[in-house]
Amino acid sequence: MAKKELKLSPEAQGLYDLMVKEGRALTLAEVKELGYPVNSSHFTALKNRGMINADKIEREYVSVSKRAVNVYSLNPDFTPEPVEEVE
Repeated sequence: MAKKELKLSPEAQGLYDLMVKEGRALTLAEVKELGYPVNSSHFTALKNRGMINADKIEREYVSVSKRAVNVYSLNPDFTPEPVEEVE
């Protein structure tokens, strides 16, 4: 029995059309930078149908990330104890 393939979603079809138009390999981040609202499942749908290939590559990206850190400031209510000098 032949395998029935579901129709591509409009987002996946738009992604394929973009890749044809661009004529180059694109990462998910690059597609998002071009303003297309896609996610990795759209790439997967195209790959599973044999419409695109996926290759692992290394690229360097500058990223900004948030994390919790301590910031220290002087306590205005603190009074240092007098220090006695020892002879």
